[in-house]
Amino acid sequence: LRMKNPTIIRGVEKLVSLCKLNLTGFHDGELAAPNKECWIESLSELSAYYDVELNGSRDQVFDLVPQVLSRAMNPMDDGEIDFDDMVWLPVVRGLPVKQYDLLLVDEAQDLNRCQQALIRKAGRRLVLCGDPKQAIYGFAGADCDSMPRMEAELVAEARGCVILPLTVTRRCGKAIVMEARNQVPDFEAHEDNPLGLVGHALFKKKGAFNDYTAQVRDGDICLLYTSDAAD
Repeated sequence: LRMKNPTIIRGVEKLVSLCKLNLTGFHDGELAAPNKECWIESLSELSAYYDVELNGSRDQVFDLVPQVLSRAMNPMDDGEIDFDDMVWLPVVRGLPVKQYDLLLVDEAQDLNRCQQALIRKAGRRLVLCGDPKQAIYGFAGADCDSMPRMEAELVAEARGCVILPLTVTRRCGKAIVMEARNQVPDFEAHEDNPLGLVGHALFKKKGAFNDYTAQVRDGDICLLYTSDAAD
């Protein structure tokens, strides 16, 4: 296959990895059998969401993925594991993991489903720090609903969950915070923050600068963004 149709190999490798990150096909402590119809729907959703190129080899790829996952459940068959397996196998095989009295997790908004499961196994108490508004790694397999999902799952457990919002910034000027609240309503400026300044200027994509350069001074910090209206 690597020589005759490498597209199939690439598609299988990509979907196998995504299945591990998303715990696809893993239900009630077991991996679905390779011949189960549920795989077609699950793999169709994954390949569409992550834009996996199948190039006319959909049926062959979908047939191979659950077989590879089933074999990966038993790494001694091949005598090796990959980076995804290091997180996936302890979860799907129910392996014992090192227990921590307190497990601190940064950038919790970027956890994938398998990492979430492993974290819940490894930490007796968890502190998850992150910002749901910065969940931008969905393309790489992260769960964009990581923080609300972890909240819901922990609330359902005996240990529960306490939410401590960190919504007051000491970094941004008050005017900048007011502008940002159009997107993040609960964002607040600390009372000691300077006023700051919000201005608007055009920056041409091609050719010379417009009125942008006339307003910028040494020491300024600028945020550039595109606007359909400006274009």
